[in-house]
Amino acid sequence: MRFALFALLLLLPQAADDDAKSEAIFRAIEKLGKQGKFEQSRVEYRALAKRYPATPWGKRAAARAAGNGIIFVDEVEANGPMQNRVDFLLCSDGYLYTDSDQSKWDAQAKALIQVFFDEPVFKEYRPYFNTWKVFVASNESGISMKDGEKDTAFGVASSGGTYHVQPVKSMNVLGAEPIPSTEGLGVMLVKDNGGHPLETGWIIYGGDPSQLVHNWGHGFGTLGDEYINKPGRTKTRLCNVSETPDAENVPWAHWYKRPDLVKEYGIGVHEGGNGMPKGQWRPSPGVCSMNDGSSHPYCAVCREATVVRIYTFVNPIDEAADNQASFVSKVKKSGETFALVDPKALPWVLPMQPATHRLTVKWKLKRDEATAGGQATGPTPPPIPDDHPSKRDPGTKVGPEPKDVPKQRVYARIPFDGEAVPTLVRPDKRGRPAEMPDLSKIKLRPGKYQLTVEVRDETLIGKVPRPWVLKDESSFMVERMTWTLEIAE
Repeated sequence: MRFALFALLLLLPQAADDDAKSEAIFRAIEKLGKQGKFEQSRVEYRALAKRYPATPWGKRAAARAAGNGIIFVDEVEANGPMQNRVDFLLCSDGYLYTDSDQSKWDAQAKALIQVFFDEPVFKEYRPYFNTWKVFVASNESGISMKDGEKDTAFGVASSGGTYHVQPVKSMNVLGAEPIPSTEGLGVMLVKDNGGHPLETGWIIYGGDPSQLVHNWGHGFGTLGDEYINKPGRTKTRLCNVSETPDAENVPWAHWYKRPDLVKEYGIGVHEGGNGMPKGQWRPSPGVCSMNDGSSHPYCAVCREATVVRIYTFVNPIDEAADNQASFVSKVKKSGETFALVDPKALPWVLPMQPATHRLTVKWKLKRDEATAGGQATGPTPPPIPDDHPSKRDPGTKVGPEPKDVPKQRVYARIPFDGEAVPTLVRPDKRGRPAEMPDLSKIKLRPGKYQLTVEVRDETLIGKVPRPWVLKDESSFMVERMTWTLEIAE
């Protein structure tokens, strides 16, 4: 295999520099990871590092061959740009640089991915996620403090039924390779048969993956426990845990404005929660992943909070025409009416695409001689709330690097007025359902107009559509954009 890889050099121009040659070989070696040939890839990485020690690719190859680090990054499912997706990252600790160990971890990772996307929320919003598997090799098998000190990539240790990651080792591993930035949360499988506690930045597993949805609810969705078998905890108030049984003051009180949904979804005020049998209340009678940690889906209240949390990282508009310049559309006159010469010369948006329902797209057109330059108009967007994930204190760095603050969007508080314009779905060059305003039946006159679009997820899901979200205080699930449209004769 080594001779085949280095034969690539013969295909490159003689003038190609060492960087280009070493990169070509590095990329070829990476393909061995896809084939499960990790031991062979280690041999090839060492050979590449020896031949091109001064190149960036030779240095990366040396790091990959050394152990206690990343050996392969596998993009399992890419659904869109990272800055507008939730990145679901899985890696491991305590697995050796052998085909058998890495294949075993790979099988466990696949099982975790299956469990995760079987949950209805994540199944419906799977297109909002990018999924990555990061293969990590450790110098020794297992974890520390159970069978003595172990030399592993992340230095995971077990103590008192919980796992701990060594921050310095975590930083060294994650900083050595350009792996995806995430929401500051990753999933780690360790070679152990222990539990699955949550540590800052990581959901750590040593066995059964059935509680992944439960622990992701804690780390990502800030959901509370709904079970009752750990008394002695401090009382708390979260979206699904209340200190009062008063239906008008529980965090999910807004649902009682829809008694039909309260009945259909089984929402109530049930004593017991946050591990306490008394003094705390929960919205579900017991069938919720945050209660028993099994494969049960989230209850309606936890589901609502999770969907809104997803939208703190994902904007409803995935792509759109540039709104920093005017759109000039020519018209032709027929009697007293004006029609666009080229109906395609209009702004467009590509909404996010959940699995089974469409986001609502509405357009408004208003004659506005004062509008210029295509800038979004209206009040300044409200500040990002203090509880927004981007404002969380990361604490000690042990997990994946959090993304930058999500880009500011134009919130729903910006006025949305003018004449309603139908939306027209036109597949773009890649076959995606882009939408643009249908001005074919609008009476146009030459001049400048303000054209505004609103894209909103109403979460009407199911064979008989019912909303999953009733409360979105910060308007994360709606986005508006405004263009200047200049009609010229």
